[in-house]
Amino acid sequence: MRFYRPPKILSWMSSSLIWRVNIEQKEIHLTFDDGPHPTVTPRVIEILQRHQVKAVFFCVGENIRKYPEVAKMILYEGHKIGNHTFNHLKGWSTSDELYFQNIDVCDEEIEHIIEEFNKEQMLLNPKSKPAETSNLFRPPYGRITPSQIRELTTSYHPPKRIIMWDLLTFDYDRRLNWKTALYYLIKKTRNGSIVVFHDSIKAEKQLFHMLETYIVSMKQKGFTFTNSID
Repeated sequence: MRFYRPPKILSWMSSSLIWRVNIEQKEIHLTFDDGPHPTVTPRVIEILQRHQVKAVFFCVGENIRKYPEVAKMILYEGHKIGNHTFNHLKGWSTSDELYFQNIDVCDEEIEHIIEEFNKEQMLLNPKSKPAETSNLFRPPYGRITPSQIRELTTSYHPPKRIIMWDLLTFDYDRRLNWKTALYYLIKKTRNGSIVVFHDSIKAEKQLFHMLETYIVSMKQKGFTFTNSID
């Protein structure tokens, strides 16, 4: 059986990481990893817009550089962009120096795209609210070392909030039985769940089988969706 939710001992051992937030509220924190992608991300945004859901997109820096207009689309719809490293690196097999450099370059891409977006928005509507940078970071594959956690959460300015997850969809696995996965996601979602989907070509088929039905089902259960993880 798949572990849609991380084992309790893992979240206990990594207490400085954020696995679930606002547990007193009937809220879900929807997140998407690995984008932006030129065809998948716009479809995700369309679904979210249709259901008035705001999410956090943990973007890979090189994809922001390749598809800046898609990254701006995320911001235009009021979603947040978080850091997912520039090259989707595994922390466990990457030196701390290279890992931090890679995160910094991704930060630069995010800051650049937000700056460009805000300039464009000010020209269109001087009263528009500017998009803001965030300190949200998610390690690719969830693989990060204690020394990397310590540096990111204590020495960075501002310190990073390392966002993990309460529920993982496994949408990137093409062998996934999406009906079974959707059943468990709906069953296991609870107050403050952070849920991970992927706006990538690898996850595309499974993602679009599950996403809209999941949103509708959870709203019917009385949950709301928010991207306020800060």
